[in-house]
Amino acid sequence: MPLPQCRRGHAADAALCFTTGFLEEAVILLEWGPLEKAACRSVARANASGAAAASAECTTDDGPFSLRSAMEDMRQTTCLPQADGGGSSCYSKWKQQTADVASFSAATAASPCSAVGPPSDKDRELAVSKPQRGTEIPEALGASLLQSDMAAEEVPPTTEEVKQQIRTRRLANPLLASRPLQNDALRVALMGPEAYAALVANAPSSAKGPQKDSPPHLDTFAVPVWVCRDPLLAAEVTLQPLRRFHQLDAVIIFSDILVLPEAMGMPLSVEGAGPRFDWRLQSPADIRRLDTTFNVEDKLGYIFDAIFATVEKLEGRVPLIGFCGAPLTLLCYMVEGRSSANGWRSCKEFLFAYPEESLLLLQQIAALAAQYLIKQVFDTSAGFFSPEQYKRFGVPFMTQIAEEVSAARPGVPLIAFPKDQPLDAFAGSAFSAVSLGWGSERAVAKARFQQGTPLGMRPPLDDVGVKALQGNLDPSILYAPDEVLKQQTAEMVRSFQPGRYVANLGHGMEPQMDPAKLALFLQTVKNTAAEIKKEYASRQRT
Repeated sequence: MPLPQCRRGHAADAALCFTTGFLEEAVILLEWGPLEKAACRSVARANASGAAAASAECTTDDGPFSLRSAMEDMRQTTCLPQADGGGSSCYSKWKQQTADVASFSAATAASPCSAVGPPSDKDRELAVSKPQRGTEIPEALGASLLQSDMAAEEVPPTTEEVKQQIRTRRLANPLLASRPLQNDALRVALMGPEAYAALVANAPSSAKGPQKDSPPHLDTFAVPVWVCRDPLLAAEVTLQPLRRFHQLDAVIIFSDILVLPEAMGMPLSVEGAGPRFDWRLQSPADIRRLDTTFNVEDKLGYIFDAIFATVEKLEGRVPLIGFCGAPLTLLCYMVEGRSSANGWRSCKEFLFAYPEESLLLLQQIAALAAQYLIKQVFDTSAGFFSPEQYKRFGVPFMTQIAEEVSAARPGVPLIAFPKDQPLDAFAGSAFSAVSLGWGSERAVAKARFQQGTPLGMRPPLDDVGVKALQGNLDPSILYAPDEVLKQQTAEMVRSFQPGRYVANLGHGMEPQMDPAKLALFLQTVKNTAAEIKKEYASRQRT
């Protein structure tokens, strides 16, 4: 029997797979699909033998009528006697039992037909290894896991055996990432010789909880912390934007800036309120609890495994950008214990109270970061500090990372993201490009970093003062009408010409933003870049 064309996250499709005998597919669709926050309908289709299955209204909220319960009901329906000519009695029984979720779970466990449980390792490997269904892969990988009663960290999708196989292949193929690129627009924009716009994926995805008021067309989700540590799932989430937005000229590895403090001994969890450490730095005594000499391969090898798995799947289509949090941003999180709603006040107090200890720790963080950084460093907290503070506690350690990585990996482009603090110190650094926050003044940045470089010209390699620029559209423009979005995007692209440039938003997207708006932004950049090329060619002919 051919595999049904099922869409993940759709109850009817999951039911179709289930009742036609594709049990593994049904489990995958159930456990890994994005669940609509609005009411959904579960319609079980007739199975291969013609027996009718149950149908039920359901919602994805925490009530008893959940998609998971509906699937458990379908499993019972298909294996219970069908003497009544259908699933009506089973549905009635299910409806009565689900008045109490706990009692239903107990009843299901006692049933001779086992309930739909967590996906097996085989199920999960199958879920991420079907390229022929790539267009159907949802954006909200893992959403239903967090909405179930399972602890997501306890059900990692990839077996240890598979992880070890990936690592073995990585260690045996250290030059895999050096394969020729089919799309080299990003490297050209960063390193020359042309000066036209390239596209890079937006800021790395952050772990955010489901939004109650999200529009139905947008899949919003919370990302389990273990997804970053799983090479196949991290690769899958990394590649999803490229599948959906063909205009992208690069992808960014799915990870988290806080993996470095975690490796230093600060356990990390991601809950509805965002990432949080189990404990935080409050005094120099807490600094002494940190491991600042750990082996990067041992503690962060899973990041390299995820990069390797992603590069394998990319097959040279576009570049992959790695990233690392800047030392000052990481220190802020380590002191606050979580993201800050008051401009990192506790971190500022810590810096003033223990300046020498802070400087030493920042140097140690920079040394560790340089050991595993691949291509990008960004400092999302830079804008919260005065220029004087940032020059002392921020810039030296950003430039330290760039120098160490450049020495070890010559020719690898590096992008600094000092948010709205593109200080002169970065002009003489080893960074190839400076990414601007949406509040940065474009004309000032061009004067500071590009010094009037002619269009189409590549400055000498030893002219470290000339940088490519990236950014910097205000992400909130994605809420604007289409014509406004197109106008401001085109104006941004033109404002950076001439000069090497990578078009991007000035910060990350919000979960409730419409992906269609992002597609329009990307296409507008491409269209504007094409117009600029034609205009330049026309001027050259005349």
